[in-house]
Amino acid sequence: MITGWAGGPKAEQLQTHPDLIPAVATRNLAQILGLPDARLKETLLDYHFHDWSRDTFGSGVYSYTPVHRFGARIELSEPIQQTLFFAGEATNTFGEHGTVHGAIGTGLRAADQIANALSS
Repeated sequence: MITGWAGGPKAEQLQTHPDLIPAVATRNLAQILGLPDARLKETLLDYHFHDWSRDTFGSGVYSYTPVHRFGARIELSEPIQQTLFFAGEATNTFGEHGTVHGAIGTGLRAADQIANALSS
């Protein structure tokens, strides 16, 4: 699995032509890997994209930690009564607070918390 993103003016261009996203993404990845586009496309199983700037709940924002407020991330990461578990970059407490890294890491953490709760 490979995750990529576009920001700024390039993302705005893609918003007006979402049908071009797979072609642009594969062309760029093929270039990075030094492969012909056709070779990369024949190995591609599936793709998904999400337009965060139009997301009803996120509206394109990223979380950030104000000065002296790291404890808020710790609070957000704690399960409630071992029945409600939280993940996402805003709940990251181990150094990767931005975007995909924090979200994936906290998703794995929350999955472990759920597995532990179910086994006890």
